[in-house]
Amino acid sequence: MMESEERENVPESKTFRLTGLGGFVQRMQRMLAMLPGEKELAELNHSLAATSRRIEISMDRSNLESANLTAASRQHRGWIALLADPDMLKSYRHAAEIGSQIIAQTLQQMPRWKIPVYVHFRPMRGLYQMKQDRAGTILSLPTPAIIYEESDFQQMARHILQRDPQSKRNLVKRMADEDFQMIAEQIEVLGGVVDLAAGKHFDLNQIFDRVNAGYFNSEIKRPKLYWSKTLTHRKFGHYDWVHDAIMLSRSMDSTAVPSYVVEYVMYHEMLHKVLGLKRTGSRNYAHTAEFYAREKQFAEYAQAEKGIHQLALNRRGIG
Repeated sequence: MMESEERENVPESKTFRLTGLGGFVQRMQRMLAMLPGEKELAELNHSLAATSRRIEISMDRSNLESANLTAASRQHRGWIALLADPDMLKSYRHAAEIGSQIIAQTLQQMPRWKIPVYVHFRPMRGLYQMKQDRAGTILSLPTPAIIYEESDFQQMARHILQRDPQSKRNLVKRMADEDFQMIAEQIEVLGGVVDLAAGKHFDLNQIFDRVNAGYFNSEIKRPKLYWSKTLTHRKFGHYDWVHDAIMLSRSMDSTAVPSYVVEYVMYHEMLHKVLGLKRTGSRNYAHTAEFYAREKQFAEYAQAEKGIHQLALNRRGIG
């Protein structure tokens, strides 16, 4: 799985390419573009999760750090790790289905393009790319575009059909939105970045240790901790069950934010780690009655909730 490449202009240093990942990602994209059913989607999710685990085991055995990987290998590693999350994979399929339908309607007015349309979400720059093959037209989009809904694809359709400048501006603006950037950042973190726990004013390692000692008897194993790069105003924290990682919004890394607010959001995400998901019927629930009861045990619960609401401009911002 490992193959070394000399890093340009850095003598006596090597980077490593995770061989086979590019082909695996392409195969996954082709299968997902076919809009698999629930059973097939579960099988693809299993394959992604198993591959993600093998990557981590291989790197651990080879004593490799993220910094030792080529940029392409980090991108593929992050793509696979992101979509090992069943919810992310469902978002991928949902967006692929909507996009293929809307863009196919557009291409009916452009005879030189073949139908059907197959949507691929992959590591790439730019708004989109289109190319034809024997089976139809492949529309490639940046991976975070798995959040796109009907209105986003309608903007794209207008841009493709009419080269409408306003549609292009809207698409560029959409890519700068918080939810798009959060997924882009998650892929980067899962692919491998340097430690991002130390903020300008708060260190997440210290915050974690205080909360762990104060509420969990220091029994929780420390997950990956990182500040978001994006200043978010709707979502202030996130726990990733698949990869055991806690992200806190950099919007809180400020002297204007009391430390108990940051500790409260950390406590909230640590509760997710401890309590896990509860399944009812066909759905998983994170915010259960037990969760809310435990959440209120935070010493400065009322003040912290008020601080969060002020940061979010009266919009609840932790999830």
